[in-house]
Amino acid sequence: MRPYLVIFAGAVGAGKTTQINLLSRYLENLGYRFKKTGLKSNCLLSRVMLSFVSRSLQIHSDRDHLVRDISEHVPLLLGRVSMIWLIVDFLGVLFLSLLRVNLPLKCSYTVLCEDYLPAVAMDYLYFSKKLGFLPLSTTLKLSRILVRFIPRNSKLVILDADDCTLKSRWAIRRTRDEIKDYLAYQRMISLMKLPNVLAYIQINTSHLGIHETFTRISKFLEIEKAQN
Repeated sequence: MRPYLVIFAGAVGAGKTTQINLLSRYLENLGYRFKKTGLKSNCLLSRVMLSFVSRSLQIHSDRDHLVRDISEHVPLLLGRVSMIWLIVDFLGVLFLSLLRVNLPLKCSYTVLCEDYLPAVAMDYLYFSKKLGFLPLSTTLKLSRILVRFIPRNSKLVILDADDCTLKSRWAIRRTRDEIKDYLAYQRMISLMKLPNVLAYIQINTSHLGIHETFTRISKFLEIEKAQN
């Protein structure tokens, strides 16, 4: 397996982190040079901006729910800073993508990345269409730009599970339940046009064990022992 990007995307609780950890240990045992990373929206300075707003207004939230929580409490305020937040976040995402993905690839590392640019693009569309705090035309343009930055010959692993299974996993992890509309947008990643993605696999993990899921992923990636 020559160095390339493996993107793990899909619903929260479908097993992305678990499978990345399994794959990283597997690649290490086979002698591969790899980097494990992740990339989400609301990063760097844009995260600092919203964290300051949430603390100032005493809105208790976490990174993954900052935008939604602030939009529910003070939609007018968020609307006023939406364009600034979007541009700052867009630039931050591109910077981290170059640092965490493109640079290691140039150094001949295989990169395993959770979420990444397709998920960020879907977040932007969700914030625009469902929360209504981002202008749709600008969001669509920036989302198209994002997916063009995906390195060539990347492979995409999309994991999902039925709603009942996801809900039980959230309870075990003691994390907040996700909104159905947000899950729907995460599930639409398979419908996106991703010109630099060589191939993708979509796996429903509802009735699959962890190692059975991993077996399907490793076969899809055609992993062989690294050549010394």
